[in-house]
Amino acid sequence: MMITERQRLSSMVIVMLLYIMYVFGQDKNCVIEESLIVCETRLPQVVPDNVTKVIINDFVHGKIDNETFRHSSWGSVSFLDITVNLYKNFLLYDFNFFLLGNLKALGIHSPGLTLGVDKQILYGLPKLELLNLSSCYQLQTHDLINLLNKNIGLDTLILDQTSMFDNRRLLMDNAFFVLICETKIRKLSLSGCNLLIQGPLNFSNISFTWNNVNVSNTTITRKNLDLSDLIQLTKLFANVKTLDMSYISDRFWNVNYTNGIGFLGCSDLFYNLEYLTLNHISSRNIIISNSFVDLSKCKMRLKSFHMKSNNIHILNRTTIWQNNTRLFELDLSFNNMEYLSPSTFGTVFTLKTLLLAHNHLYRMAPYKEFKELFVTFEILQYLDLSYNNLDWLPYEMFVSNNDLTILHLSHNKLSSVNFKIEHLVKLQFLNLDSNRILYIDSVALAKLIRLSMKLSKSARISFYDNPLLCCCKSEEFITWLVSSVNSKLLKQYECSLDGNHVSINIHALSRIQFLCIRSKIIIGSVISGIGIVSIASLVTSGLVYRKRQRRRKRMQYNFIEEFKDGNLHEKFLCFLSFSSEDEGNSINEIRRNLGGRLKELIMTEKEVMCIGDSNFNPGFPIVDEILRCISESCVVAFIVSNSFCESHWCQMELREAYELNKPIIFICKDDIDLTKMAPLMLTIFRNFARAKIVVKADGQIDIIPSYEHISESIMQMAVARYENQLHIHS
Repeated sequence: MMITERQRLSSMVIVMLLYIMYVFGQDKNCVIEESLIVCETRLPQVVPDNVTKVIINDFVHGKIDNETFRHSSWGSVSFLDITVNLYKNFLLYDFNFFLLGNLKALGIHSPGLTLGVDKQILYGLPKLELLNLSSCYQLQTHDLINLLNKNIGLDTLILDQTSMFDNRRLLMDNAFFVLICETKIRKLSLSGCNLLIQGPLNFSNISFTWNNVNVSNTTITRKNLDLSDLIQLTKLFANVKTLDMSYISDRFWNVNYTNGIGFLGCSDLFYNLEYLTLNHISSRNIIISNSFVDLSKCKMRLKSFHMKSNNIHILNRTTIWQNNTRLFELDLSFNNMEYLSPSTFGTVFTLKTLLLAHNHLYRMAPYKEFKELFVTFEILQYLDLSYNNLDWLPYEMFVSNNDLTILHLSHNKLSSVNFKIEHLVKLQFLNLDSNRILYIDSVALAKLIRLSMKLSKSARISFYDNPLLCCCKSEEFITWLVSSVNSKLLKQYECSLDGNHVSINIHALSRIQFLCIRSKIIIGSVISGIGIVSIASLVTSGLVYRKRQRRRKRMQYNFIEEFKDGNLHEKFLCFLSFSSEDEGNSINEIRRNLGGRLKELIMTEKEVMCIGDSNFNPGFPIVDEILRCISESCVVAFIVSNSFCESHWCQMELREAYELNKPIIFICKDDIDLTKMAPLMLTIFRNFARAKIVVKADGQIDIIPSYEHISESIMQMAVARYENQLHIHS
């Protein structure tokens, strides 16, 4: 019987399907994702087409048969990573991988790995660039020397968590460093190892090509190292550009925290260093206050500096950086930092990325330095201030940062966008998620609308996870959200509407608009009735006000008469307190002008202002005289200065006046350091109106508000206290 062409093709298809079912039917635990295949417990016999990466998890065999990679499909594999079962001893033989001629990356992870001794295990891998032997706990330096040789040109060697079995250490002796040199390794990772650096060392005829070193989370022990060996070690870092020393306890190296940032800066050892990571190296709280360091002449090429999770609570340091500094990335997050001086990195004009998340910068917000924190970073592009408990930002916080593209302000306590923002036209993402924003008022919303009109179409402003309100006051804001936020993202937004949480969408907006119209109708119908009631209330209020005015004038007249006749306990209208260091022409002028205005008010020629030294009785204890003068004065006025804040006597006078329930007025000089104020004084300063002393252009002293205004305040406070005492006695 003749076999047709169709039958022949059908037979071929069936054979191919049976072959594929046979081959891949054995690999039921394999998962293919594009160019990657991940298998459990065993290596596949055949690699599917277009797959170049193979990962094996929980490999249960004790060795790799040399015939494993015989099929031609393995020739396209460039990445192979095998993790051996934790309880399985694993042996590598010579020529195990010689059929993988295109392999560029090889990973073997076996706690029980042992190697052949003929130095041919990696034979036949001319393109191998990366060798990952992490988690090979029993691997020793002599194993590496047997495995590698100068004919193997690796780019990357990963030895993370090796030589960990039975508290062993990875020996870094002269032979180890010669091996690193001969294999021309560029990147070496020793993370998580226990390292033993052992002398003698001699690198006189050796040049190292490595420029990326990771020794994070290591312990370091030295043995038989003298001064010459330490000098030899400096050669190791001559070409290093990337160094990660994170999670190395500060007990393994000598760090002078009083010298702060820059303790590595002027060392020739790190001359070529460009990327430095020192995360989580300090177990102690670091407080650097009022210090100065000059790095202007240091030889540094640093581009990226990561120093997060180091308990740097206060960094009040003035640092002069070199003119040609290249630093573009700085990470100080997760430090619980309360204060960062603008002068610490203020001369680093090249900064583009600044990470300050997970700190306590809300404690710095009341100080003027906070608004100056980013003023010199004119090319800053990425700024992260999330997780800082900030409840407000100064208006000019970002006024100099015109190049900002990413601004993270999420997970704070902000209630509005009260800072200048409309100039940030390059923004791609403004993150205001997880704050305390109920809605954006019309003024701030106008700024956001002007900004959004200038931004690119891909730019995004996010208000997700805020306690948003859907009400009449927020109608304009909700309307803007519905029209500007991507519909997929808008589905995540919710607001509180009539006590219920609802999704923000066109239906919620319609409901808000309906409620607002109904409210306007109700308000309109009530206005007429309210108008009648208001008129009646105004008439009544006018009559009551006139009655109170007459009563107040009568009370002031009675007080003046009683005071002039000497029938009151108080002999003075005002006790004026000031620091002796401030005594001079300005104090005398205040005494003369204020005392004169008070005499005019009370229409008397007798002295109505008490001045400590002038009215003390000689021979009596000072404390008793202070108490007497304060007790015999109706009101106490304090001329506040930095000297006043630091004076023990002035603070005592303030405390006594407060305890005697005397009315208190602060007359403040310029540039008072609030940190010098005692808690009681700071409370009064923040909660009560105060006067201010100013110096005119001609050098004359003036006071704001005027002496007449202050005199009226003193009189009103004295009369109010007199009236309260009458009520108490009655």
